[in-house]
Amino acid sequence: MADAISSALAQNYDNKEVIVIDDGSTDQSLAIIKQFSDRIVWCSRANQGCGKTRNHGIQIATGEFIKFLDADDFLLPGCIFSQVKALSALIGNEFPVGRMYRLEDSIGLIVPHGERDHSVRRGESITDLLIDVPVITAPLYRRDVLLNVGGFDETLAIREDFDLFVRVLIAGANPVLTSEPVGVYRNHLSQGRVSRNVGEGKALNQLQMYEKLFELLRALTDSPRQHLLAEGLAISAWVTGRNVLRQGFKEIALGCFALAKRFSPKNHVSGRYPYRIINALFGPLFAELIFEKLKDLSFAK
Repeated sequence: MADAISSALAQNYDNKEVIVIDDGSTDQSLAIIKQFSDRIVWCSRANQGCGKTRNHGIQIATGEFIKFLDADDFLLPGCIFSQVKALSALIGNEFPVGRMYRLEDSIGLIVPHGERDHSVRRGESITDLLIDVPVITAPLYRRDVLLNVGGFDETLAIREDFDLFVRVLIAGANPVLTSEPVGVYRNHLSQGRVSRNVGEGKALNQLQMYEKLFELLRALTDSPRQHLLAEGLAISAWVTGRNVLRQGFKEIALGCFALAKRFSPKNHVSGRYPYRIINALFGPLFAELIFEKLKDLSFAK
């Protein structure tokens, strides 16, 4: 956490406000926060989850723009200045999405977080972005846009950042990929990291999230945009179904697969060509079973 706070305070953008919220931590987070207390806006409260915590931050913020940063991660020098400058050159509902890096704690190596972070493709479509949504720190959001969409969905126990990004796009905002490096996502094996905690409840939560997004998308009157969003969400829902199935939650996985097809009847299956053929002939459950068996055989050699 100290690295995260220090990296925010060190930004060369003078008109900044650093807000830190302790969401019922059981480690030394509160003690660390108090070390910075005269330079930040902070509060500590009983654990209420990521959605409520981030929404509280949005509510008490006084600035025009919002940048999210998890306690594990840190910002790169000058990123706020660069993104505000980039935003000032954009038009309408556009907002900048910068590049992210990943720190592999086990080996101490910092690398581009994903394929788009190696080399920014400014023409990347909305569909592509929804298949692989940027890390929460990458965008610089306008605060009024976040308020207009209702902030984070507080009923979600997982992927609330994905859900927010999608709803911002459904509301008409347009992400613009920029070349500025923004921050570093720390990839570690801590079991306490929220994104690593999985289970049936969170699997079901994801299905419910896609069901909600499907209904929001149905109400969109911009047909070309609706089509692009639907194709991206279809592939995303299918990938989620495959992941959920591997965790053993068959019925929830089938719900994800069915919803993916509702999003985009003709383009919703994610996987390599052999997987797609087997899926077309025998369905996703058999396709996944075959590919898991093949994977086991390859590892056994």
